[in-house]
Amino acid sequence: VEGGHSEERSESLSGGEMAMEVEGGGGVVPQCFQEPVDWTGFEHGEHLPPPPHSSGEVYRARHGGSGFECVFKVLVIPIPNAQDIQPVIQGIKEAWNGPVGTHPGICALYGCTYDAPNHRVVVATEFMDGLSLRDHMRPGRPIPERVVGSVVSQLVDVLAFLHSQWHRAHRDLKPGNILLNRKGEVKVTDLGQSRQLQATLEQMSSFVGTQQYMSPQRIQGATYTSGCDVWSLGLIAQQCILGEFPYDAVLRERNETDPSIDIMIQLMEEGPPPPLPAGFGAEAREFCRVAMEFDDTQRPSSRALLEHPFVVGCADRQPLGGWVAESLAHMGRA
Repeated sequence: VEGGHSEERSESLSGGEMAMEVEGGGGVVPQCFQEPVDWTGFEHGEHLPPPPHSSGEVYRARHGGSGFECVFKVLVIPIPNAQDIQPVIQGIKEAWNGPVGTHPGICALYGCTYDAPNHRVVVATEFMDGLSLRDHMRPGRPIPERVVGSVVSQLVDVLAFLHSQWHRAHRDLKPGNILLNRKGEVKVTDLGQSRQLQATLEQMSSFVGTQQYMSPQRIQGATYTSGCDVWSLGLIAQQCILGEFPYDAVLRERNETDPSIDIMIQLMEEGPPPPLPAGFGAEAREFCRVAMEFDDTQRPSSRALLEHPFVVGCADRQPLGGWVAESLAHMGRA
């Protein structure tokens, strides 16, 4: 939502026999999402900013009977045979509900359904009033180190949980999947990007924009590991601190004024981006450097990063909460 402008819509889901529900991520399932879910009871409200290159839409939704608010992510998947969507729904369920408990830094999943008449997968998740990190990132507008540190500190904790307790990687960590609120809380979303769903969406060119946050190993076709998430986090942290994508300096040196995604991927395969300049904090510089260690065998684990001085020293959420409120006000969302 740019400049406070938003699109208001009132629309209900078709529902039907194909509806399938997924329990919330370890917490109490709201009454309106307890089975069987009446998906026609929800209305779409504000149209939230969708991820770049996405085939779907994101709405703030409200249950008419209880007033409960959540977010609907709607993905149009044109599969003629409705039964073929079952593996996708099951993949979302399995990816979001881990084998042991949950984590407060994982955005709650309330439900998921397939709207067969419109060929849409609808994923209902927790509403975060600070939008996504991507919505606050502006070219040439660096984010204060303490604010970035608070985001990083919470994300490292979530990743350490996913990697050591659930034994899985997020697979699609990017600014659009990092949600914020005015309390200074950070939560990751889109854990449901299962292999089945990714395979389907890649056929629709829905993940072109995501490639810029992939690790060099993943770009080269290697197996996705927890170290890929660590690289993505380091790249995101440096982008926030710099106020520009970390490889932009290299592009300027090569006079690439309008680089294609292929050129960007080539740069990432050649090596890590230039380190943060000396004018930034030593702890922030060191964190970004080790998180983007080009040799993935030398890259620290998320669990090891829990002890990094930049992570330990930025555990306070107050700077982030205040900054989110100010940034939202700047967008006209006070």
